Amino acid sequence: MKWLLALLATFAALVLVECALEIRYAIDSRTWLEQHSPHYSFSLYSTAGQRVSPLPGLLELQLRAGSLYVNRPDQSTAYFHIGASGFRGEAPAPQRAGARVFVVGGSTAFGTGLDNDAQTFPAQLEARLPNTQVTNAAVIGYASGQELVGIVLEILDLKPDLVIALNGVNDAMVSDYESERSYGPGFNIVRFSGIVDTVLIGAVAPIDEMSTRITFSFTVKRASAEAFGSEEAAAAFTEKVGDAFVAEVGRQLEQDVVIWENKAHIPVPALAEGDGPVMQFRRWAEQFYVPTGATESAP
Repeated sequence: MKWLLALLATFAALVLVECALEIRYAIDSRTWLEQHSPHYSFSLYSTAGQRVSPLPGLLELQLRAGSLYVNRPDQSTAYFHIGASGFRGEAPAPQRAGARVFVVGGSTAFGTGLDNDAQTFPAQLEARLPNTQVTNAAVIGYASGQELVGIVLEILDLKPDLVIALNGVNDAMVSDYESERSYGPGFNIVRFSGIVDTVLIGAVAPIDEMSTRITFSFTVKRASAEAFGSEEAAAAFTEKVGDAFVAEVGRQLEQDVVIWENKAHIPVPALAEGDGPVMQFRRWAEQFYVPTGATESAP
C-alpha cells in the first residue's frame, strides 16, 4: 500500500511540475511577444518579383545567391523604410559629407520589433556621432558569412570609413551557413543553410581551347510539413524556393560570361592590392595542365 501511495505522490508531483513549466512557458512567450511588438513577419520573393513563401509578411526578403537572401528594395511600412539599395532608413548620401559608417548584422542590428527607423542602433549611433552618416545594412537572420558577402558585393563600392558587425546567436546557430569543398579546379560542392538548405555541385570541363562546359546540379531539402500544415504545402514551397534559387544562380552566371569571353592570359600581370595570390594559384593549377605536345593515346 505504501508503494502505491508513493507512486501516486510521485505522479502528482510530476503533473504539478509539468503544469508549472507550461505556465512559465506561456509567460515567457507572452513576454517575448511584448518585447517584439510589432512582430516583423516576413515573406520571401524571387528576383523576378514572385512571392515564393505561402503567406505575405510585413518584411519582404528577396533570394540572392551567395548570401541566400537580402532585404527587398523599395518597401515601406508604418514601422520601417527600405530604400533602393536594400538598406533600412536613409541611404548613403551620393556626396560624401564627413565619415561614412555601415552597420551589418542580423535582427538586432536591423532593429526587429522597433516602432520606427530612428530607434535602431545605427540611427542612435549616428545621432551621437557628429559629422558621421551611419547606414543600417543589416538583414534579419544573417550570420557573419552572409555579412561578408554583402560587404564585398555592395558596401566596399560605397567607400566606407568603418564597418561595424553586430553579431550574436546567429553565428552559433548557423555556423555552417555556407561551406565549400573543392576537388581540383573542376569539381566543387557548396552547401547553403538558412531559409532553405541547398547543395550545389559544380563541374567544369574544358572541351577545347575556346570552349568550357559548366554543369551545376542542385539538391534542395524539403521544408518541414509541420511548418506548413501538410506535406503538399511544404513540397510546393520547397519547389518554388528551389526554382527561384536556381534561377538566381543562373542569372549571376550569365553575367560572368561576358567577362570570361574577354579574358586574356598575361604571363606577368600588373596586380592591384586585393587581387589575391594570383601567381600562387597559377602554380597550383599547373599540375592539372596537359604537357605541351602531349597527344591522346589510342584505346
